[in-house]
Amino acid sequence: MKKQTKIRCSGLVIAICMMAAVQCKKAAGPEADTKSGTGSEENTTNDITTWTPWIAISNTADKTIEIYRYNHTTWDATTREWSFKPTTALGYSSGAVSAMGVGVGDMRLHYVSGFSGKAESAFAIQGGRYLAIGAYIPSGSYVKGQKLWEYTFPTNQNPNNHAIELLPNGNLVVAGFGDGTASSTYGNWVRIYNTADATGASYTQVNIQGPHALLLDTIYHRLWVGAEINIGGVRHQGLFAYIIGGTRTSPTLTEDVSLRAVLPFGHPSSILADANRLMYPHDLTAEYDNDDVLIYGDHTGVYRFNKQTKAFTPTPGASHLYTGSQVRLKSASKMQGGYYVTTHAYNPTVHEYHTNKVDFFDASTGAIAFSRYVPGYTIYRARVWTHVYQ
Repeated sequence: MKKQTKIRCSGLVIAICMMAAVQCKKAAGPEADTKSGTGSEENTTNDITTWTPWIAISNTADKTIEIYRYNHTTWDATTREWSFKPTTALGYSSGAVSAMGVGVGDMRLHYVSGFSGKAESAFAIQGGRYLAIGAYIPSGSYVKGQKLWEYTFPTNQNPNNHAIELLPNGNLVVAGFGDGTASSTYGNWVRIYNTADATGASYTQVNIQGPHALLLDTIYHRLWVGAEINIGGVRHQGLFAYIIGGTRTSPTLTEDVSLRAVLPFGHPSSILADANRLMYPHDLTAEYDNDDVLIYGDHTGVYRFNKQTKAFTPTPGASHLYTGSQVRLKSASKMQGGYYVTTHAYNPTVHEYHTNKVDFFDASTGAIAFSRYVPGYTIYRARVWTHVYQ
């Protein structure tokens, strides 16, 4: 199945994947994908170095992206590698920060070809009604963090965005969650924004209920979406796979139904067995040590999703997080050859969705290895910060 799936893709996606494979080998600046670890941390996938020591967090209090090194025991202004907030000095609109609501909800980093002369790589951010792309490795007269593209939704048309993914051609994929119901006035879609259009008016849309997580997979040439569907009157949640076709200015999205993997909504009957229930998809990230696996997280914990068998297998031990009642998990990723990295509201009486720590779990045993803390309950997501796609 894997071999057949790999070749079942459009010309656009093949071009995207080839460009990503070449550009992933680049490295520049302190946040580039340089190998400075030891032992098991230095594995590679497809001859591309994917290991990185950098972790990005979304700081909801300051409405910033902040980058830290995982092995710095203190995370504060003295150890911070980089911080970003949209400002008018960097070209962003004056209302950008206020449109971000409670702060950055999602962020991605990739090499891009769509901003020639401006940036070799870019980061994308989503917060509230606000979407933006900024230069990360700038070109020409551009500086790091400078605006490449932005869009703010009208206050009366808030789609409650919950996830983004930046494509190698510079387009932006956005998941409009809505209010979590099929009748939501706004949202319930996945869009690809043509960022060659500065107005934000040019996009392709597919309708899907409650999309909450996105990931471009350049191994299977699919865009994975965590979302919901009703089957025979029964609520199901899980993963949907889409083929990206067309061109940058006129992209298309078509579901590959053969890769759809959904389960009935609810609590699993067993804590550490293949899932038979799923609740509220929240994050999707790459597994750089296995091309056939994704890291998937929802309110029933952290899973390794096998693309061939379509099984959701809990990560080992405590790294799974689920203990029989739902966990308010917000992000889950894995360092190549290293740790599972998660955030969840472990004390919801203090804050229902945010936390003051990022947890690192041993990939083999699942035991907690260490946590990193920042002041206040200001962290929503934490991501392994790498340019590389799976």
